[in-house]
Amino acid sequence: MVNRSAIRKFLPAGVVTAVVALSALIASVQVGAIISAYPYAYGSAVPGGGLLTSGPDAGSAGAPNDDVFVRGTDNGVWRDNWNGVGFTGWTPGGGILTSDPGAASIAAGNTKVFVRGTNNNGLWMSTWNGTSFSSWTSLGGIGTSAPDADVRAGGAGHVDVFVRGTDNGLWHRWSDDGGVTWGNWEPLGGILTSAPAAVSWSSGRVDVVARGTDNGIWIRSWDSTTGWNNWAPLGGIGTSGPDIASCAAGHLDVFVRGTDNGYWQLGYNAFNSTPWTGWQQEGNGWTSDPGVVCRAGTGIVDVFGRGTDNALYTVWEPAS
Repeated sequence: MVNRSAIRKFLPAGVVTAVVALSALIASVQVGAIISAYPYAYGSAVPGGGLLTSGPDAGSAGAPNDDVFVRGTDNGVWRDNWNGVGFTGWTPGGGILTSDPGAASIAAGNTKVFVRGTNNNGLWMSTWNGTSFSSWTSLGGIGTSAPDADVRAGGAGHVDVFVRGTDNGLWHRWSDDGGVTWGNWEPLGGILTSAPAAVSWSSGRVDVVARGTDNGIWIRSWDSTTGWNNWAPLGGIGTSGPDIASCAAGHLDVFVRGTDNGYWQLGYNAFNSTPWTGWQQEGNGWTSDPGVVCRAGTGIVDVFGRGTDNALYTVWEPAS
């Protein structure tokens, strides 16, 4: 088991063509031997099979279900469902992805999936309706990373999507009507060395994290009163892009893969005198960026990643 008192001291910080290409996402058969390599607070990682050619991302479709999205061996998007106990099986969504997917759930049966495509690295969007994927819609732009998105809590379908641009800075586009119409691309600066990740804990708050040129994790936040704040360092040494989840207003959990190939967790509680915790290791043996989401209606963060056999695995952690 992980020694949860062993807290690592991190160093301080300084677009898919609409082509449907369906093929089998081959189920992994080499899962049993590696489960024990993922010791977590709540037990060993649960295998979801498949052969992933990207890291996963997830949206919470209503307690206790998460929809998990990956790129398969056909370079198309695939979806699996995690119900808090096990995985229910893969569904193909087509497309030709050139990045990890990014996902955000507006409501049960309405999860937006964003990917970078082959058309000049532009951004594309599909909707998972609980049964099938919609056709792909182009959102333009030129991305040099995978996208990520958030749905503003209580925001009546306000969706933000973020990507690293050709200037290595953060770029943002948003929709106020659940992804039907979109505003213009907005530059938000910074020098990113990973894909960004975003979450919202209320209609008036968005937090975006990314890896910087020092390989540390940085955060930039939007507040409805003050607008976009400056980039701030969170430390760490990341060997992947980070992901971020929020299970309650004023709370954040940031995950990133470290130099030991373990996922590391940093918690934030706005109501504490010292809001940020120290970085804490959460197992090792991961081969992708983490994909994290708060399981709807709970205080549990589900963490998804690719294992050493290129299959999907999940573990879960209490939120900060």
